[in-house]
Amino acid sequence: MKSSISFFSDEAKRQLKTNVRLLSSLFKLRNCLETTTESPPFTRPTPFGAYLKIRKSILSLSYHDQYYVTNRVSKLLIARLTNFIERRTSRLPWLDDVAFLFELMEKSLNLYGLLQTCVDILRIFSRIESMGSLKASPGMYSYRFELYLEITSIFRFYTPVLILIPNNMIQVFEK
Repeated sequence: MKSSISFFSDEAKRQLKTNVRLLSSLFKLRNCLETTTESPPFTRPTPFGAYLKIRKSILSLSYHDQYYVTNRVSKLLIARLTNFIERRTSRLPWLDDVAFLFELMEKSLNLYGLLQTCVDILRIFSRIESMGSLKASPGMYSYRFELYLEITSIFRFYTPVLILIPNNMIQVFEK
């Protein structure tokens, strides 16, 4: 009996790691937008096949596991954006991939994580205002504008959730 429980436990851990790796692959440096060589507008063919595969794999998990996977990958997204702002890399995640992660966070009911990720992105990009050369870049302006539109739509849709969590509202307006 004990071996069958450990088998299922090991299988669940393996499946969780596989899904984290699968979704994280969108935000690996080699899959990110190279801002020094690409010119705005930053476009590419949208990888619908990869999105479909990832969505199917993630949504087959329990809600708890979906929450875990999307939370882990959202932290990777924040790390990628922070590294760009701190000029440790010249690569940014594709906006399609960011929007896809936001969609998965909605589907997995990771609303708090979604809102927190949006707030963190706004905090990170608020530091651009003090960086003259990065701020003046037309590509960076376009990227920020589209990302802000995505975040604004999330905040508009989830305003009732924001109102229900007063600490988040206070944090947003204090920072």
